[in-house]
Amino acid sequence: MKYFILSAFFLFASCNIDTTSVVEIENRLTVTSLFAINDDGRVTLGWTPVTPLFPHAAGGTLSAPGAFVPGGDDPGAPGPVNIYRSDDHDFSPSAATMIATVAPAVNRYTDTNLTNDRTYYYRIVPVGILPGNIEKLGSPSATATGRPYDYGSVTTVGYHEHIERIFASTCAVAGCHASEADGGPVRGLSLESWEAIFDGGEDGAVVVPYAPAKSHLIYHVNSDTNTGPVSIPHMPLPGFDLPAGQVQALISWIAGGCRDDHGAVPFSVFPQGRVLITNQAEDLVAVIDRATNLVARYVRAGVPDVFTRPPEAPHNAVADPARGVYYVNLIGGGKVLKYRIDNNEEIGEVPGILSPTQVAVSSTGDTAYVAQFTPGVNAIKILGTNPLRVIGEVSAANIDKPHGVEITPDGKELWVTGNLSDNIMVVDLSDFSTRLVQLNGQPPGEGGVLLPYQTVMTPDRVYVTCQRGDRVVVVDRQTYEVVKSIPVGLNPLIPSITPDGLFVLVPNRNSNDVSVIDTRVDSVVRTIADVGPQPHGSAVTPDGRFLYVSCENVTAAVPPHHPTVGSKNPGFYTLIDLGTWSVVESFETGAFAAGVVVLDN
Repeated sequence: MKYFILSAFFLFASCNIDTTSVVEIENRLTVTSLFAINDDGRVTLGWTPVTPLFPHAAGGTLSAPGAFVPGGDDPGAPGPVNIYRSDDHDFSPSAATMIATVAPAVNRYTDTNLTNDRTYYYRIVPVGILPGNIEKLGSPSATATGRPYDYGSVTTVGYHEHIERIFASTCAVAGCHASEADGGPVRGLSLESWEAIFDGGEDGAVVVPYAPAKSHLIYHVNSDTNTGPVSIPHMPLPGFDLPAGQVQALISWIAGGCRDDHGAVPFSVFPQGRVLITNQAEDLVAVIDRATNLVARYVRAGVPDVFTRPPEAPHNAVADPARGVYYVNLIGGGKVLKYRIDNNEEIGEVPGILSPTQVAVSSTGDTAYVAQFTPGVNAIKILGTNPLRVIGEVSAANIDKPHGVEITPDGKELWVTGNLSDNIMVVDLSDFSTRLVQLNGQPPGEGGVLLPYQTVMTPDRVYVTCQRGDRVVVVDRQTYEVVKSIPVGLNPLIPSITPDGLFVLVPNRNSNDVSVIDTRVDSVVRTIADVGPQPHGSAVTPDGRFLYVSCENVTAAVPPHHPTVGSKNPGFYTLIDLGTWSVVESFETGAFAAGVVVLDN
């Protein structure tokens, strides 16, 4: 069949078509996106399906016999699609460049017997069927670039040579992840350059260096759960698969650090600092770049595969910036791990600790104290840090299941929360003598009313979150007496305090909010609502401007931004502006986000 471009005069004379209707037709006969999948000796084109020619909401009239009338039952139908190819990027479709016609409703074409590494340019033109079986050509698509290549022969993956050409032909095209698309790239994500990739998009990081199994880019191009997680929508379009060699090239590039052509790895420096978030159900620590608020790294902290073995559960972390290290406690694995801050290298491990939940490090960095969150246990462990090892313990008769440990600002005492005994064990660090502060007004050791969890301090007061009773109990440091009980949200967990000591910020797990306590009046002065599903940990930036909150999301209250098979339900981290007391943004991280540490640059 041969197709002709019909002049406006011919259309008007033959069908008496209203001018407004012609404009509607031309605007509807377009293809939003055209992409090319390159393979060995061939290029497969794919495009968004052409919309019906006469949708009911289009407006206008066609007065020819049998023509469309708004409100009728026949929406009309698209016709075939013409395929054009040239060696010139800026070519115009013509009879000389037309290579094929595909049937209506088909949205793919494979061009075969091509020369590898040669560049081919493609455009397509949809054909519309007007009432009376009159055919009309629509608007030519944008140009797609084909460059056949045998990815199965690649041994060393380079960005420009291998990765960029995948993105340029398949992803960074008009209507998808290219910045010139109407309204900008889809979901704010541009894949047009190495730099743009690591600006992320509306859903956060799409690629995490060294972590293909945690990179959403792989989720969307992968179709085999034996290779990794699979997300919908499948990219570049449902029904279109990248060749296995291209998927493997992407995985290899990410696993090697996402290097550019000069060997640079993204996020090698953190000019505004970083944030550490423990992912308790995945045995990972997420490293967040504060400049972009994107996940920059995932650090293994536990077993290598949490799908075949129980996770060792990194519950919390603490940093010693002066020594350039941080510590992660594995509540399920009974261990404390030690890492370098600069490169996340694990440099120490101490086992044999019962459900460690929190670590406090001395000002000299040579000693650390670890809580043991186990019923019937009344002791904490003392660690030497160089090398990392257990060197002793401190216990008291009426403390049970210690969870939180914190050293006072003057470095003289260690305060330990007894979760089941509703009290605090105060340790004098000069001689390791102890005293108890009972929080519930009952005899020493009688608990179960408050379930104290964690503390933050000013020089003269200690603020204790209590899971049961939904309150923060305030203790005077000089008298060791409870001076106030402050109602907060439901199930408060790990609090933080602003650098000036004016505000205590309390994440409330079961009410999805943060209570703000003004320490000058020891009362809640505002509540920040809707911070995320099951907020757990919190930490304030050193400048006091922002608060990071980890959100467990263990009940899947918030699904992943794209449905995914083969991965655990994500946790979230939320950034809150303390100048406006409002949520700035929230992004996915690993499963069961728990502890939070903010590090300066």
